[in-house]
Amino acid sequence: MKKILKICLQYYLKIITKAVLQIHNPTVIAVAGSVNKSFVRDEVKGMLLRKGKTVRANPKNFNTEIGLPLAILGLESGYNSYRRWLPIIGQALKAIFQKNFPEYLVLELGISQKGDMRYLLSIVQPKIVIVTEITQRYVEFFAGMERLVGEYVYLAKKLKKKRYSYFES
Repeated sequence: MKKILKICLQYYLKIITKAVLQIHNPTVIAVAGSVNKSFVRDEVKGMLLRKGKTVRANPKNFNTEIGLPLAILGLESGYNSYRRWLPIIGQALKAIFQKNFPEYLVLELGISQKGDMRYLLSIVQPKIVIVTEITQRYVEFFAGMERLVGEYVYLAKKLKKKRYSYFES
């Protein structure tokens, strides 16, 4: 039952998030890779704020199939509490009508298994991608380093205009 509810929540958040992104059309900057994603995310966010832009970035580790929509919508997580999720579900719907939506979203995209990147990109289409170092951190879930790197190659290929960077640590 818990798994079914999680899938329903995931789908609901995805639909709401896609609507919000379509309505507000922010510039999405994706940060992906195995290491230093949070550091790079915070640096990019800081740079944009210093230029007077309005910016939202993932709080904590909100970079997965449920966390990413929550980050985009500016909502907290209910974690494992059904009671805490109920108001969040309502707040998600209200986010469609949110005023003062940020011009920029600087979003970490976290992957830990094959297909994660494809799912995250079904929610958000970044205009700019920054890929940090790719290490063997999650390789055990990918049947080899080549498959892991393939997730990041997929991200780069999904860019409409080919603008991406690779930072080697």
